[in-house]
Amino acid sequence: MNDKLEAATTQDKWGFCSWSKGVHNYPTPAILHGPDQPPAITHAEKCYTICNELFQRPPPLPTTYNINLTTHNPNELPFEQITVTEVKEALFGASAKAAPGHSQIPYKVLRWAWSSVADYITALMQKCLQNRYHPKTWCWAIAIALRKPRKPDYSNPQVYCLIQLLEYLGKVLESIVTSHLSYLVGRHNLVPGNQFGGCSHSSTMDAILAFTNNI
Repeated sequence: MNDKLEAATTQDKWGFCSWSKGVHNYPTPAILHGPDQPPAITHAEKCYTICNELFQRPPPLPTTYNINLTTHNPNELPFEQITVTEVKEALFGASAKAAPGHSQIPYKVLRWAWSSVADYITALMQKCLQNRYHPKTWCWAIAIALRKPRKPDYSNPQVYCLIQLLEYLGKVLESIVTSHLSYLVGRHNLVPGNQFGGCSHSSTMDAILAFTNNI
């Protein structure tokens, strides 16, 4: 163990931190899903119970909205075509250690293949934005059930939280859209000047400086 500590890098600190806590993994107990129903015992039954409890259908809206994407508002902002640089920044700006989605294609593979398929990925992103379409396969998620710490009864499905693993190409598209929206918000002053949260090039420090200046 001393040799591992001597050769450790800054990337290994979280692994050693978890090791020092002595955390152990135990089989998931039977999950309860109703007062008059038997508990879920098999893996499939547990998955169904947790998903049915934590992925409940939203309540119906009182009003039905029919959104028409075929007509254009004369005052709407013009669409600007994305570039290869934007796609590359979105692809290489995310963490390469994040878990992949259902296709099991990690970021490292996309980055490794970027020099050969950059034009194809860029064209795919451009077509998605031009047609206002988010592929359904990029909306599929793998839900990983994690226990909330220090709960008395892990047979209750409410003590689990679901971590969503989505497709990387879908995340790249969402990152590009986020960057465009953030740019438009700043360019056209669409939020008040005293709004710092969620705004590009702003942080808690800006809010503190504005608060101190006002005082």
